[in-house]
Amino acid sequence: MDEEERRRKIRDFSFDKCKRGNQGFQRILLQLFGLTAHGKSSFINSVICAWFKSDYKNYANAGDSEDLRTMGRRSYSLTKNIVLVDNRGCPTMNMYETGEIFAQLGNLLPLDQGVGWSKGFGLADRIVEAEPLVKASDFIIPIFVYRVTNNPSPNLKGELTEIFKTAEELTNVVPTVILTYKDHPNIRGVQTMFRDIGAVQIFAIENYTEKNPKRRRETEEEVISFLHGVICDVEFQADLPRDADQEMMGRKWFVLNYIHTRELIIQKTNLEKQKLMAKQKLEEDFRRKQEEEERQKKQRRQSLQVRLEEMERDYDRLRSQDQRQFEQKMRELKNPKRSKPKN
Repeated sequence: MDEEERRRKIRDFSFDKCKRGNQGFQRILLQLFGLTAHGKSSFINSVICAWFKSDYKNYANAGDSEDLRTMGRRSYSLTKNIVLVDNRGCPTMNMYETGEIFAQLGNLLPLDQGVGWSKGFGLADRIVEAEPLVKASDFIIPIFVYRVTNNPSPNLKGELTEIFKTAEELTNVVPTVILTYKDHPNIRGVQTMFRDIGAVQIFAIENYTEKNPKRRRETEEEVISFLHGVICDVEFQADLPRDADQEMMGRKWFVLNYIHTRELIIQKTNLEKQKLMAKQKLEEDFRRKQEEEERQKKQRRQSLQVRLEEMERDYDRLRSQDQRQFEQKMRELKNPKRSKPKN
């Protein structure tokens, strides 16, 4: 299939044409998610420019700080049935931020509005408030964007494995991986890492940027290949029995349960920290008490030693004095005339 045929397939896609009909779905949401500063906004620019065969334009407000500028869920329509969504990225992968990722990924927060991080059960409140603004008819395809220049650590691999597993459970779709800065030497190692954690579709791309705005045939081919792969995946998924409303409800309960479990874990962790701190305090108090007792013992030993030395000096002094008196008496006994007083 050449590029024009792929473009036609992408452009003409409709859930109404699927074997089972639309099953309640109307459009595809390509949900971009991942760490901040990994090129999600730049990737959106590249997709839009490649799809419309246009010169570079900064549609997604990407900059030197990449998607650090993205503070909400922004949508960009490619066709009437395909929408790119630039979700807010996370600086780290702690439990609060991954909860926000899954709320966005599950399409439980409204499009084209700001996204703020919430602690406690604040995220659950926002999900409930957003119910009238989200659409169950949106079919979700998770797209994880990763910057190849970031050499992954073993800890990050473990975190990503868990996130990919949860994202698949949430959406019933294995996340597609987009690798930016594909010409970097890390590319093979990063590709291997994502294969190891279960990624099936991995696409590497060199994004258009303000510094590199010139259209490239290679980039356009990569983008069309990516979009075509997504459509093929969606067609496969749409051949299975599905229900848009039930899936939306399932995602909602999944994320709410995640939040509940997260809070229990955090509370347990905090309790364990408090217990540990209390234990450490007791141990520190005991240590200080022992040190104080040892210091007092040392002082007593030192005082006793000083007293003994004083007693020894007194003994030596008295003994010397007695010795002198004794010697004096002995001399007097040996020479009584000298000791007899004169008339």
